[in-house]
Amino acid sequence: EINAEEISQQLVTNSFMINYEYSKSRDIIYDYDEIELVLQNKISNLPMIDTEKLQYLNYQFELYVENSSLITDVRARVKQEPLEATE
Repeated sequence: EINAEEISQQLVTNSFMINYEYSKSRDIIYDYDEIELVLQNKISNLPMIDTEKLQYLNYQFELYVENSSLITDVRARVKQEPLEATE
């Protein structure tokens, strides 16, 4: 039978070690396997998005004159008329 108090006492007696050098190192050590597992679990629950079928729209001034924008194309094809003051 497992005695909880005895196990607790053994842990206290045998497990405590004061390490005065703890956190004085300048080295950062990453557990890449653990990081990979965490990311894998998060990513595996995401839906798959087919980016080949996505259609992109460029809005005015979005690309800062690199490409023609959607609004500029509309202005070129549709006659622009000023609104009346009452509209």
